[in-house]
Amino acid sequence: MAYAHESYSEHEGGQVADYIPQLANADPSMFGITVADASGGLYSAGDADVEFSIQSIRRQQATAHLSRALGLNVFASNVDSARSNGDD
Repeated sequence: MAYAHESYSEHEGGQVADYIPQLANADPSMFGITVADASGGLYSAGDADVEFSIQSIRRQQATAHLSRALGLNVFASNVDSARSNGDD
């Protein structure tokens, strides 16, 4: 975990999303990783104890859950995509 954190902690690409107020106020220098194993063990490095908004992360979790529950073909045939900030 420490190696992964150290390998990517200096990455400065991208930008903070400014169309969602909670994300616009995020500190881009914060970077933490936590992984939970199947036994409930937690492994963390960096700023993993800092609270943050999960607005963007939630979508990936919901997508993974629904595609597993429905099956990828059913899921893909019933889902369309759109940008979350309303831009086309």
